[in-house]
Amino acid sequence: MSEALADLITIFLFIGLFFGIWGLLGLMWKLSEMDLELKYHTRSDQEIRLDKFAISCGIHVAFAKWYLNSKARQFNGMREVDELGDVVYLFGDAKRKYLQEHLGEKK
Repeated sequence: MSEALADLITIFLFIGLFFGIWGLLGLMWKLSEMDLELKYHTRSDQEIRLDKFAISCGIHVAFAKWYLNSKARQFNGMREVDELGDVVYLFGDAKRKYLQEHLGEKK
């Protein structure tokens, strides 16, 4: 292997490492923003609509769906589809109110 080829490979590896770290830091920043947005909605006892959550966080709907599904599993949340066909996530008191209204459960 020539010295020029070795230098070229080293440069490409360095550039790949740089962009990989940059992308990872960007992902961590976006996840912290999403955590704050979720915390805001759950404190105000609101239902979280998938499309509005994705727009407010500035992310793709598929990534928002993955995130909210994982949080629903983690925090024992609930995923419903309303009468208009929108995906709605319910956590905490919003989930309790929904169950009382729609299923007649009293807790």
